[in-house]
Amino acid sequence: MSLFPVSKKAPARLNPEEIDRIVERMIMASSVDPSQVTMNQPTSPDSPELGLHRAILFDAVVCASRHYGSRSSAQRAEARSALRWIESDDESYFLSFVPLCHRFQLNPSWIRRLVRRAIREQSAEATAAAATTAAAA
Repeated sequence: MSLFPVSKKAPARLNPEEIDRIVERMIMASSVDPSQVTMNQPTSPDSPELGLHRAILFDAVVCASRHYGSRSSAQRAEARSALRWIESDDESYFLSFVPLCHRFQLNPSWIRRLVRRAIREQSAEATAAAATTAAAA
């Protein structure tokens, strides 16, 4: 007897190229051609370690850019923590932002600009929505 339910059909597993395409669509500006940014590694692209590194970087970017202005104080705190990590130039730890960017051949400054732009856009949208709500009241 298994402690975990066994499905009849195994969930589809995304390959590294599919994950890269998803990440590129989610974090890249529409004006950037995805072919300009290489995220695939020539060695062991499907290694668990590389998947973890990709997930850490992706989670921080998504958290900071989507939840910085959240109504939830917990989400705002997590977003600010993620932004501090992204803004840090610390290279002493291999799971710091800069080494992870280098691992995926990404320019840390470029990612930072994308995140800051997303935060500014989110803030502008929230301000416009609040003004619309106030004007309607």
